[in-house]
Amino acid sequence: MQNRIKKVLAFLGVVIFCYVLLRTIPFPHLNDFKNRAYSTRFFDRNGELLYILPLEDGLRREFCPLEKIPSALIDSFVQS
Repeated sequence: MQNRIKKVLAFLGVVIFCYVLLRTIPFPHLNDFKNRAYSTRFFDRNGELLYILPLEDGLRREFCPLEKIPSALIDSFVQS
């Protein structure tokens, strides 16, 4: 019985160590991803959207909060 408790405690120690390690290690690729350019939006004086300026490569990149993404779209990506 004591041997089993030691194994469980060792496993929990490894899991906690890995969790702390992954939370504290900087991920340079993630920072590059978060700091990329977004398209510029132009509004008139009434707040109406006039134009979205694409990036140099012709793509439009805009931030969209997770709450605004339809759940069916999220489910389709998770199922893939």
